[in-house]
Amino acid sequence: MPIRHHRWPVLFEPAGEGRGPLNSIRELLTEAQSHHHSGRLHDAQALYIEIIEQDPVHGDALNLLGTVLAQRGEVENAVTFLRRATRAEPDVPNYAC
Repeated sequence: MPIRHHRWPVLFEPAGEGRGPLNSIRELLTEAQSHHHSGRLHDAQALYIEIIEQDPVHGDALNLLGTVLAQRGEVENAVTFLRRATRAEPDVPNYAC
């Protein structure tokens, strides 16, 4: 199943340790997508969760975590995250659940 992203959201991130403040979520998302595309679902899932911990309404991370969970057979959990993505960004048609 191909994964497509058409935009990068403008993000607010609290200052903290670790990766740089603004680029950290973008970097994490890029790394997570690389794992996802390569079939390393466990690694992708961990990074999507890390993004959501930093930004609980990050539509791409919520949607992609839902996708990973569906691919791993965790359908009920997948639906939960896909719905959260839809609520976070209702104008993104790819998130429609």
